[in-house]
Amino acid sequence: MLVVNYNHFSFSGNGIIIGAFFILIAFLFKLSAAPFHIWSADVYEGAPTIVMAFFALIHKLGLFIFFFRLFYDPFYGIIGFWQILIITASIISMLLGSFGAMWQMKLKRLLAFSTIGQVGYMLISLCCNSFESVFALIFYCLVYSVMNISTFSLLLMVRKSSYSKRIKYSEDFVTMAKTNPFLAISLGVTFFSIAGVPPFVGFFSKMFLFFGSISQSMFNLTIIGVLTSVVSCFYYLRIVQMGFFEKINKWISLKRVNKELAYLASLSNLFIILFFFHPNLFVLLIHYSIFDLCL
Repeated sequence: MLVVNYNHFSFSGNGIIIGAFFILIAFLFKLSAAPFHIWSADVYEGAPTIVMAFFALIHKLGLFIFFFRLFYDPFYGIIGFWQILIITASIISMLLGSFGAMWQMKLKRLLAFSTIGQVGYMLISLCCNSFESVFALIFYCLVYSVMNISTFSLLLMVRKSSYSKRIKYSEDFVTMAKTNPFLAISLGVTFFSIAGVPPFVGFFSKMFLFFGSISQSMFNLTIIGVLTSVVSCFYYLRIVQMGFFEKINKWISLKRVNKELAYLASLSNLFIILFFFHPNLFVLLIHYSIFDLCL
């Protein structure tokens, strides 16, 4: 029987492993990581957009901080067990999120599979026991939140003027560049950043994450992450292509956008664009927060 010694206490290894396993399953289910993702696409599609934004934004950083506190402290003695499960969930999430979103025509389902893929990238950092991986995870979560704020602000703003209905399918973005250039440019900047195209901030978030995994010699995870990131560019850039270059006989007219949401999307896009020119302040703030977390 495996015995784990931690802080002068002796535990039964089997009981600790079973408990850690069930806690980890609940953690992955809450994050909608594959193979515990079944609920996410249906919930995202059926929920109102503002509720969907809550699921995608609010709880992820808190859950990851909880994971670090729990698994890297009392459960660190069985890191060999739960690390394998995290690596497996990360690989499945990246593959399923990237390839599953390619076949989705509804925006909410596409964003649901995109979220599964993004969670797979975040799980890479949980497998690496290093300061760089903690920094990369917190940086990725914060940048991901800003990009999602921009995405959902745009989705909440866009309405067809004929029926006052929100856009539902990817094809509804056709001719947006001619109907509302502000929305089209904001959408293009946001999706370029989520796809990881430089010089937008999304590129740096993935770069830090992959550097952290390379520093721990997890080359297989890094290669899979880079390849699935390239695959995900297809469906992100397809929406941009529809908004700027697709031609149809009938134009889709849009209603005037909400002023508060326009300000929110503008500030998010400014951060996405301007981070490249002055990253030091944001990076130093994250470094200081990591020191506080590790104390």
